[in-house]
Amino acid sequence: MIHQPNVLGDSLKELLSWLSKGLITINISDTFSLAEAHLAFTALKDRRSIGKVMITFNDGRIVKSKL
Repeated sequence: MIHQPNVLGDSLKELLSWLSKGLITINISDTFSLAEAHLAFTALKDRRSIGKVMITFNDGRIVKSKL
């Protein structure tokens, strides 16, 4: 960022374009309610999750990433 600031911006633009084109996906391995947030942190700490861990702020319905 300090020595070649354009590289970071260009890389981020390319990554987001790949995401919007569906060339890469985000794996959400676990979803927890806000009341279960401690379990989400335990899953991360114990390295049991493969992918992203999501904490939801709704009634517990299954949610998909908007990305």
